[in-house]
Amino acid sequence: MTNHIESGPLFLTAAQVAEVMNCTTDTLAQQRHRGMGIPFVKLGGLIRYRREAVIQFIEEQERKSLRT
Repeated sequence: MTNHIESGPLFLTAAQVAEVMNCTTDTLAQQRHRGMGIPFVKLGGLIRYRREAVIQFIEEQERKSLRT
């Protein structure tokens, strides 16, 4: 899943992250507002996600069972 972004740009837009995460940009905005989800940066007034932060977030979500 992360192979799609591992060789991409250093910073990703919300639309790019939403595509990788299979969610909407609105979901990402709600998570930012709540202080949850993937860490982000604001560059020149634009929201961006570091590629490494997205990959790390995905890896941290990995589960071996639905019970954990």
